[in-house]
Amino acid sequence: MLNQFFRTRLPARLPESFTPSCCIVCKRLCAKEPALCEGCLAILPWLNPSVCLQCGAVAGGHCLRCENRAEPLKHRLAVFEYAFPVDALLKKFKYKEKRAIGRCMGQILGHAALASGLSHEVDYLLPVPIALPRLKSRGFNQAADIAEACSEIVKVPWTNHWLHRQADTPMLAGLTPAERRFALLGAFAATNDVAGKHIVLIDDVMTSGATTLELNRELIDRGAMAVSVWTVARTVEPTKRFSH
Repeated sequence: MLNQFFRTRLPARLPESFTPSCCIVCKRLCAKEPALCEGCLAILPWLNPSVCLQCGAVAGGHCLRCENRAEPLKHRLAVFEYAFPVDALLKKFKYKEKRAIGRCMGQILGHAALASGLSHEVDYLLPVPIALPRLKSRGFNQAADIAEACSEIVKVPWTNHWLHRQADTPMLAGLTPAERRFALLGAFAATNDVAGKHIVLIDDVMTSGATTLELNRELIDRGAMAVSVWTVARTVEPTKRFSH
């Protein structure tokens, strides 16, 4: 389990220049990175391996909903279920500019990628872009903060210059999956720098996956060799079970 990995494999020795910080959950002094104490690490909602990463259903290892659905991505990775306290932490990160949370989550995502063996043969990490008005209002792109911290762990370069959001789409909350896909058509533009590369999209949360699918379409159209997605959290549909 990933939680056991983090409790046993996180670096014990830190650079002399490291300044102790506070646990992002309980605020106790935490003399390591990621900034999570042992107690809080144990209570986080680690994503159950039985969750289908493609649709979010609790599938028991075999998702009947997705078994005949083509998977356009090379692989998917999510660390947590989007549930308390991770959901509250990510909201503080995005809307209250608690950027230490984003750094911590990016580091955890990087360690998860290493533990899963998914960082091999990856060429670049690209944060999911946000529209310019939202970027100006918020002052930063949360996915870029996560990508930067993740990059430090997996030793894969990242850039926010190859992928842009060229349309400010309406809020997607409350829309059906089909309505989300329609609203996102043509919303993104990639540069030709992605050609021939395995690109990993970085974001805070995956919900319906509509954004990822539209980004995948644009990146493949621009010549990307493969596209994957790593997110800190994934929404889960606990009442819908599709296992045998």
